[in-house]
Amino acid sequence: MDLNYVLSRLSSITVLAFKARSQSKINTGWDGQGEGTVRVERVNSQTLIFHERGAWTPTGKSSLGFSNSYRWSWDSHGDTLRLEHLRFGENQPVYLFELKAAPEGFLNSKHPHLCQDDCYTARMELSDAEILLTWSVAGPEKNETIEYRYR
Repeated sequence: MDLNYVLSRLSSITVLAFKARSQSKINTGWDGQGEGTVRVERVNSQTLIFHERGAWTPTGKSSLGFSNSYRWSWDSHGDTLRLEHLRFGENQPVYLFELKAAPEGFLNSKHPHLCQDDCYTARMELSDAEILLTWSVAGPEKNETIEYRYR
């Protein structure tokens, strides 16, 4: 899969919807769904920032507003797409994962990301209608899946 094409597709995103499901033994509060808008900022030919804003509704609770900024970067060698959360600003990114093209036509985490006892992985699939980004979080107290649908 051509990562230049993936970055081009990401640059056209304007909306998102996501569902989070927990299969943890304890209540982590992750179950729910959300939707919102995405404003894409092109930093340069290899970097985009997603400014996401919307409403998150935890299962059985009232909606809450959310806003996030994520930086997508295509590396200079052209074989990975990096995602960072900019919760502390652009100069202090929180690394999430790198995606690498798989022979089956989607992108997978190049390596799992370990955060304390939790392991984060991701998979990106592109269709004509959307980009599906599925995150998995596994750990002693977590067993979560989050599906982002970007259009």
